[in-house]
Amino acid sequence: MTAAPETPDAGDRLLILYPEAAALRDLFDARTPDLPTRYVERAEDLPAALADFRPTVAFGTPSGAITKQALKQALDFESVAWFSNGGAGVEHLLPWDPAVKTVTNASGVNADFLGEYVVASLLMMNIGFPAYGADQRARRWAERTWTPIAGKRLCVVGLGRVGREVARRAAELGMEVVGVRANPQPTEHVAQVFGADRAADAVAGCDFVAVHAALTPQSEGLVGDAVFAAMKPGAHFLNAARGPVVDEAALIRALEAGRLGSAVLDVFETEPLPAASPLWDFDTVVITPHIADLVDDWFRRMAEAFCDNLDRRRAGAALANIVDPTRGY
Repeated sequence: MTAAPETPDAGDRLLILYPEAAALRDLFDARTPDLPTRYVERAEDLPAALADFRPTVAFGTPSGAITKQALKQALDFESVAWFSNGGAGVEHLLPWDPAVKTVTNASGVNADFLGEYVVASLLMMNIGFPAYGADQRARRWAERTWTPIAGKRLCVVGLGRVGREVARRAAELGMEVVGVRANPQPTEHVAQVFGADRAADAVAGCDFVAVHAALTPQSEGLVGDAVFAAMKPGAHFLNAARGPVVDEAALIRALEAGRLGSAVLDVFETEPLPAASPLWDFDTVVITPHIADLVDDWFRRMAEAFCDNLDRRRAGAALANIVDPTRGY
């Protein structure tokens, strides 16, 4: 793990990559009034800004006219020593040399909101809302009994900040929680932690499986045919992490075979989800458009967390949320 950059001198320059700069200017004017700052709202304006301004610190996230490619271009520019990603996932920034560049993310900033989304989804699937949605569309009145969620078993695949928040909330509901972690270690609210090579063992016997793993070369396709085959028949499945962590073709095969009781999907291999995808057609599937933590002021929250980290840097303290590009999930 690389150390945080040394305390910057007066030559530090800050680049903000965001399509609605006006929404953030007041924040940065208040928090960093003495720091030269340049705003870029469109990817096509970035090359000139980099060459002219030569920033040492950059902050941004893919949004609107700011593309993933633009963020990678900013990270790779020779003068940029620290890139702060306004979100948890940094797969669009790979690869980088941690001996040369420091990358931080916003892991945990929106964990509470993702936790709310997941708890709502678990309760909805437990009661059977997907089936009642199908009944409503068919104008069919069909009563079904359901059992309380307390005492049921949840496997959390990926025990980062979000996964641990989900585990905490699930434990408060009285659920038994197990988990999958790249580097297995005791984790609060989790009864048993499995390594990634034992993901199939982890999901066995679980009533619910929730995916919260970061997308890395090691986690891509982690949840595939073998994991779906190991799930308890009728298990409920959720993915609110990154689409490619789940083998989508394997998920479709599991749904077609009737192995899953229901699924809530917020992320996909291709986004927006193509109209031709079979996932749209399953009555047992609830689809949301990558909004699990899309609260009204999401990017301002990310910017505030970045400013807190910038304060650390300027005080010579260690940065929070430094990302090791070789890490697991």
